[in-house]
Amino acid sequence: GKNAKGPTAAAAAGEATDAATAAAAGASKPEEPEEPKGWFELKVNTSVYVTGLPDDTDADEVAQHFARCGIIKTDDAGQPRIKLYKDRQSGMLKGDALVTCLKEPSVDLACQILDGAPLRSVGPPLSVTVARFEMKGQQYQDKNGGGAGAKPAAAGKKAG
Repeated sequence: GKNAKGPTAAAAAGEATDAATAAAAGASKPEEPEEPKGWFELKVNTSVYVTGLPDDTDADEVAQHFARCGIIKTDDAGQPRIKLYKDRQSGMLKGDALVTCLKEPSVDLACQILDGAPLRSVGPPLSVTVARFEMKGQQYQDKNGGGAGAKPAAAGKKAG
């Protein structure tokens, strides 16, 4: 009926306003105007976005593979900073991941030597690209594969 539109539009408008307010409150430095709103490349980006991973892989295997390009950043517990994305419904791996390296040159190296090569001696080739992020309030969220309602980046536009 008629009321289907009302609450949804109000909720969406409310969400947008909250996000804008939070972003404005958190912005201490003026932002460069030429960046598209919401999307940005980090000044020092040490993350790569990987697709084509086998669904039975784990963070350790991915870490070993990417260690060829440099040191993988670790969290406080000493675990590699690798996020393997899972399907919300099934809990199965989606085959994509975010790998965070310690140093920036590792990103270019990974994109050069690991892009198009399989994780194992047999298997589908991986796609390794520079990760892109979107600002959500004061949180950085990767915009590559995670989260409900994430829109895939426009095909054909390749960074670099």
